[in-house]
Amino acid sequence: MVVVKVGVQIQFLVPFYWSEGGQNNQGPSDTAESFARRLPPLTKIPFWVVQDPSKDDAAAIRRRHVALKVRNTILTPNLNDNGKGPLVKTARSNPIPGPNSTRDRWCIHQEENCIREAKTNADVSNSQYLHDWCGLQICSPLMQIDSLPDFGDMTTALVNLRENFCIRLNSSCGTHLHVSIGSDGWRNDLVALKKMATLLWLGEAHLEVLIHPVRRRTNADLRRITESSTLAGLRMRKRHWNVGKVGGPSNRWFQHLRTSHRLLCSDQWARIAFIWKQTTADKLQSLLQVPARGSQAKANFVFDMKKESRGGKGTVEFRQMESTIHPEIIEKWGIVVTCLARTAVDGNNFGLFVDICEGLACDGHADYHHVKFLSDVGVDHSTLSALAIKETIAEEEHKVVNALFTRGAFGTNDPSIPLPYRVKQGAESELMHDKTFFGNEPCLSEDG
Repeated sequence: MVVVKVGVQIQFLVPFYWSEGGQNNQGPSDTAESFARRLPPLTKIPFWVVQDPSKDDAAAIRRRHVALKVRNTILTPNLNDNGKGPLVKTARSNPIPGPNSTRDRWCIHQEENCIREAKTNADVSNSQYLHDWCGLQICSPLMQIDSLPDFGDMTTALVNLRENFCIRLNSSCGTHLHVSIGSDGWRNDLVALKKMATLLWLGEAHLEVLIHPVRRRTNADLRRITESSTLAGLRMRKRHWNVGKVGGPSNRWFQHLRTSHRLLCSDQWARIAFIWKQTTADKLQSLLQVPARGSQAKANFVFDMKKESRGGKGTVEFRQMESTIHPEIIEKWGIVVTCLARTAVDGNNFGLFVDICEGLACDGHADYHHVKFLSDVGVDHSTLSALAIKETIAEEEHKVVNALFTRGAFGTNDPSIPLPYRVKQGAESELMHDKTFFGNEPCLSEDG
């Protein structure tokens, strides 16, 4: 049985503040107590970090300093990282390991793209302290979803993050899941890749029912491959309907669908046939690619079939969890994508695959909805029930995190706000005035 593995990308913003004057470098004074209560618990930048004469370089140094602090707090020996993780400076990186990659451990990357939407808080901008954001991305190795010790590491990383830092999510943040198969990825199993593409093309609307949080389901920034991809924009001609030119084991499936009279319209039928006519993974990727339209335009699914030497990951990416980092939701979605991949990889499930495609091809058929579709690919009812219950949790989580950045609520101590987002009190407030962190001597380096 082919092993299916899932990689996790978690993108978020960490706010921080600093003073350009050395006199106020030990944190907020007593007279600024009200201001201090509206600040995240671990954010003051030491004076030595901001002495760079170049403003742009200084901003990069400050963000890197915060990134190192986050890395050293979140990554622990329990994450198979020996207490340290590689930290990449550039915004563009290859966070999820490819089939032959040696990057098989957790790491943190700086992600500058998600900073574009972050706005400076008015209270901070009018004070003696300056305020900025650091965009970060936690990346996992490829893990087996049914291996609890491995996938449990994701929960550990999120708990460490939420308990130690005040974070923000915007439409550029959230969670992406990458699914791969075997040791060589999707590139070397073209039939499995075509089956996966067919399931996603026909079942995209069914999967959108599970998008978290709920408001993302109608968001214009998250675009369907069935509406915005290169394949969707092609003008289908009658010659494209020629099933006889579709090679491999797909012939029986196409002929069966055609004689059963349970088909989509001819135009959609031609597009499905066009998927199966592709002879390489690269051509299939180009066909299902959604052209870029601004920094915020993202597709529901991304096929990254480029060779690893060219920066490819060899994975199929799911982006249905934008603007949420709830660990239970991520884990349940991991089960969903694993079941979809197993259905695509299984070479002995021709009858089941035909039944699923027939059900999906009956557009609007009352007897075939998202629960039936996901049950047919192997998703258990407890997972579906958990996702249905957790959709309100994801929505509330987003509201809570963003509420911290409204006027007068920055780092609130309101008991209605979950503990991970409150300013720490009592003995735990030592973190706010940590002299080793606030001092003028470098306290962090890339080595430790």
